Amino acid sequence: MRLATPLLKPDATLKNFFHYKSRFADIINLVCFDGQPILSRNSLSNEDTDMSTVFDFDEHPISFNAYRDTLVKVSVGGIYALIAIENQKAIDYHIPVRTFVYDASSYKKQYQDYLDEKKWNKEAKLKLIPIITVVLYYGERKWSGPRTLLDMMELPEEMKGIMNDWNTHIIDVKELDASLLTDKDNRDLIEGLQMFYKWQGDLEFFKERKMSRDTAIVLASLVDKGEELLKIIRKEEKEEIDMCESIDNFRKKAVQEGMCLTILKQLNKKVGYLSSEVVTMIENSSREQLEKLAVEIVSIKDEHDIFVNKTKYKESLYNFVELCYFNKCSSVLSLLS
Repeated sequence: MRLATPLLKPDATLKNFFHYKSRFADIINLVCFDGQPILSRNSLSNEDTDMSTVFDFDEHPISFNAYRDTLVKVSVGGIYALIAIENQKAIDYHIPVRTFVYDASSYKKQYQDYLDEKKWNKEAKLKLIPIITVVLYYGERKWSGPRTLLDMMELPEEMKGIMNDWNTHIIDVKELDASLLTDKDNRDLIEGLQMFYKWQGDLEFFKERKMSRDTAIVLASLVDKGEELLKIIRKEEKEEIDMCESIDNFRKKAVQEGMCLTILKQLNKKVGYLSSEVVTMIENSSREQLEKLAVEIVSIKDEHDIFVNKTKYKESLYNFVELCYFNKCSSVLSLLS
């Protein structure tokens, strides 16, 4: 499948989505704590996601610029920890190195804070806050990339078992049991993506769902029919979207626009020129009016016939006159009076 609409970037939509503490706590409770309510929104605080730092290697210092997607400080039984979410739409074959550097940067920042405190507080002691990084993978294919640093290495047998490793917690959202999620937006997002892949991109599965605009926008950024979904979302002003009604209306409108375009092409081909009044009148017509016009179009030879030879075409073009009436085209009606 193609990637999602370029108008929406998954990185941005997902960062915004999980910035809400209730959603963050809910998804972490599922993927880290088997659905147990260990975290609540009240136990979280958003942290600075800037992981930029400088690694000073003697004469060769190296600067490192990076930003996490979401980083939250949590309290569990009065003990603090840092939990980060990294969102992946595509398989990243370097992800163990990325998460290793992110976490190392976080620990280095804590160490630097300790050194700064030590300057004025000689009693200060280094006590690191543990860091957990969770990678949420939203792609259609099964994850085939490495999960640990060792997966990226070739080691001699003698070194296996003594080499330090770094495990990356990669969660494929297609494999989650969404029924264990307590936040409706989370559940709609995960179930929606799962069903989209199961139905091979058919939007019909949406017709049984109602979801928030936030969730629908995130889904639009992740799936290959995002542009069509985005058009549906744009037409809805409500915070909650009835996808059945919205998709039906969208598709009816698409059919109507297609009929309108076909009729205009046929008239242009027969007449050679259509005035702006006629074009506007047809574009603003209902589907029923367009269907009637499509039947009568064989009788039309030129625009002069429509507006002047009213006696000859009065009966066959009665529906065309109806269009003028419904769209209040007074200039046309005056010619047909």
